[in-house]
Amino acid sequence: MRALLLCAGVMATLPAWGTEITWSVENGFPVIRGTEAFKKLKAAWAPGTSAEQFLGTQDANLLRQLLPKTPETLWNPATGLYDKAAMFNRRHTIIAKASGTPPGADCVWFTDKKQYGKASPCADDFPITLNESVNIELSVKPIGGDEGTTNVFIRTYTILAFGDSFSSGESNPDRPAVGSDTALLKLVKGSGILRAGGYADGHFTQNADWWDTTCHRSLLSWQSMYALKMAINDPHRVVRFASFSCSGAEVYDGFFRAQINPPATDISDRVRVWPYRDGSNYRELISRIPGEEPEQVKLKDPTLNKSQLNAAIHLLCPDTPKPRGGHFNIRAQDTELGNRHYYGKVEFDKCQTRLQPVDEVLMSFGGNDVGFSGVVKYSLVPKEVYSSDWSDSSNWAKAAYGRYYDNGKQGWLNLLRTHLKVVSPKAGANAATHHLGNIYSDLALSLEKNLGVPRERVKAMLYPNPLQTPLPKTCDNRLDMGNVALTEQVVADSFYAPGFRDRAKFFKFYITNADAKITEDQFILPLRAIQETEIKANRWVKIDSQPAFKGRSLCAVSLECEADGVCSENDRFAWTKKNGEKDASLMAIDSFAKWNAYGIRGRSLRTGNDTFMSQARFDKKGNIIEDWANGSVHPDAKSHALIADSIPPWMCTI
Repeated sequence: MRALLLCAGVMATLPAWGTEITWSVENGFPVIRGTEAFKKLKAAWAPGTSAEQFLGTQDANLLRQLLPKTPETLWNPATGLYDKAAMFNRRHTIIAKASGTPPGADCVWFTDKKQYGKASPCADDFPITLNESVNIELSVKPIGGDEGTTNVFIRTYTILAFGDSFSSGESNPDRPAVGSDTALLKLVKGSGILRAGGYADGHFTQNADWWDTTCHRSLLSWQSMYALKMAINDPHRVVRFASFSCSGAEVYDGFFRAQINPPATDISDRVRVWPYRDGSNYRELISRIPGEEPEQVKLKDPTLNKSQLNAAIHLLCPDTPKPRGGHFNIRAQDTELGNRHYYGKVEFDKCQTRLQPVDEVLMSFGGNDVGFSGVVKYSLVPKEVYSSDWSDSSNWAKAAYGRYYDNGKQGWLNLLRTHLKVVSPKAGANAATHHLGNIYSDLALSLEKNLGVPRERVKAMLYPNPLQTPLPKTCDNRLDMGNVALTEQVVADSFYAPGFRDRAKFFKFYITNADAKITEDQFILPLRAIQETEIKANRWVKIDSQPAFKGRSLCAVSLECEADGVCSENDRFAWTKKNGEKDASLMAIDSFAKWNAYGIRGRSLRTGNDTFMSQARFDKKGNIIEDWANGSVHPDAKSHALIADSIPPWMCTI
């Protein structure tokens, strides 16, 4: 019925002959509070243009001024909830315009043949507040001119967005960090920039800032840009958009249950060690009391106050939902990949009245559930240490000491790989085989039963293959020099490990063709195949993100840079130049001030250096906050824009 009403509205908006009336909704994207911020965006984003085209007209400085700050939106970072009364306000102001009227004439406006307001100059925009989803006859009578009439039907469209870092917009803060003109000559491996003076030793002048810093959620995510493009390109529609995506989220640790250890724990009191985990925590393996249900494991880590599911229920429920009003236990609790927990009892909030209808769900889930980031680290993080000079000595004593020293270094490296949660491609693929079908099935059931979303209204993203072997010949050097910031993180993490600390500055992050091929064949391609099968099985709509990454591997550069050696600072990888380096892409940038987080470049994923310069944040004393590193090896804003542009909107049929 709702679809028929929407379609009827499309048919009813037909202009009449005579004086012409055009109209548009003043704020077609009400997640932005008020009208001025939306007007700025609408003026910058030309109607009919794509998200990629819009982004091509912007840079970091322009976006800092253009994108609304959090208080200018309906999102409340303190509660982790939206202002639902404002989101679902049924009355909207339209801006009506009359053309073909006598010069200098006044106009009188009518809604359903009743005069609205006083006469005003016909040349002026005329604001009128009307109800949504109702056919209204709007007419204007110019003094000394012909009457004009049209039908007004304010269409609405509600989009919910769920997911992980690929949905939240990780690595693309709404207001990226601002660098200073301080030269980078000293920023070599081992420089200690992460433990340097305030604002990272004077290299920054401003923090990065997000729509929701706690979850690293950005209006530059593909989900947000898809919804915003819809609102801008249809002046007669109100697009209600609410994203709950959070970097690091999994299906059972994020969607069904409140997420443990979100990216930033310093921003809001909604992140704390709660006595009770929203959505219910996983259970102890053995019941303390025979015959009774095992108790929930007590939280030890900072956790969000709401699961994505319960936050969405709160938004859609016209009243206050009943906490823990329902539960389900589809499958027995299970673990894999170390301490990753799947399934078990889930509690959800229950709405006592009918939920607001949802037209579309956008999401990406499953990557974190099967160790996607850990598999990427498998390729990036070295597996073996370089042998010392004494290891092959003919002197047995020196050789013994050399082997002892090498074993010690290898031990520290193994500990580091454990600390970084490295996952082998085969282990990740096994987890996908064992669990992805189940968690997608559980998601589909919950979206249908708990949120009332039909399966065909769900659009799920297929993760990309960003490696695209064979890699360029210079890929290892580009990644090594482009990840100095990550090496510095290793140096900082080994501060209290003297045996490893002295060697940490020689640490290299890069991917060989052999490792890239293993990761592709054993993990990424099987994961995509399983995703595709399960998306089809659940009758969801597939969003294939791969075209957004075509020809833009994690170490690619622009054609001008690769072929002609003309590399803009946005296309470069290095902070400092190696002696004798001839690769133009490894020429050093002059300073962080020259870095443009949203400039044009060849690569699709952020390097460690990119991420550090884009999303560095600092505490009150000016010290670096470590959540910057979450953005490494994540899509840039152009990739998000291309994904947004690839999604066909749901269209009604008559």
